[in-house]
Amino acid sequence: MKKSRIKIVASVFVAALLITSGSVFGQANGTTEVKAATVTSTTAAAATATASRLSFEQLKQKALAIVPGTITNYKYGYDNGTQILEIEIRDNNGRKREIDLVAATGQVWKIDHEIDATGNMFINQSLFTVNKSFEECRTIALTQVPGGTVLTSKQDSENGRFVYDFEIKSTDGKVYEVDVETSSGLVVRVDAKNDVYNYGEVSTQPVGQDQVSTQPVTQVVANTGMNSAKNVVRRRFPGCTFLTARQDWDDGRLQYRFRVKATDGTVYDVRVSGNYITEIDAEGKYVNGVYYDY
Repeated sequence: MKKSRIKIVASVFVAALLITSGSVFGQANGTTEVKAATVTSTTAAAATATASRLSFEQLKQKALAIVPGTITNYKYGYDNGTQILEIEIRDNNGRKREIDLVAATGQVWKIDHEIDATGNMFINQSLFTVNKSFEECRTIALTQVPGGTVLTSKQDSENGRFVYDFEIKSTDGKVYEVDVETSSGLVVRVDAKNDVYNYGEVSTQPVGQDQVSTQPVTQVVANTGMNSAKNVVRRRFPGCTFLTARQDWDDGRLQYRFRVKATDGTVYDVRVSGNYITEIDAEGKYVNGVYYDY
């Protein structure tokens, strides 16, 4: 799963902070843990950020209740605008495990796979909201590649959601990864495994009214300008609104990257190269005029 993550490292200068005698420090495998420290600082934002999240001790106990073992490392960071605590645990079987918790609530943001007695890998679904079955998600995934055949499937977790990842082979032999989250059945990613996804070949969606041609994508005039790239996006999301648009280069190849709002309010990051969409990521959704990050 491709994810952009911003890491924040805080440098603490002793001269700028007054730490009370109630502070407790511990070390585990070279990792310093500040368990309970009252800090006085002139930076009001730092105090607000600390107050808005659970203590490390609370998050630690939540993590160990899910993955019993010994914490070997941890760090705070941000993922898609959400502050999380990334924790590494050596479980009671000696296996290295990783779990990310939302700092404010302790909700599981991401967790690695467990392994059952027969060696099968799986995600603990009880940690997430699951309203769609595997069969329902499979059907949803296949709507993205009409006539396609599911080659493989696996379980995953992302942004606090339980996700099914499908690899689907289209009728022309191309292979696509389609990810469906299970709380609502939303398609959160469509990605060409060979980096070329021609929606004109696999999509049954109608062409937008402002389309310059009613011919199949493979016959559209080979103009790779911004307007032509937008028309490619409009085929996939008829009636969409373009929020941002920019030109970029990827491995020496010209591409266009758009942030669009679909008619149902869902916001997507869409990348186009030539007359082809190469990647789609669902980022969030507008509900009653308010935007919510996924």
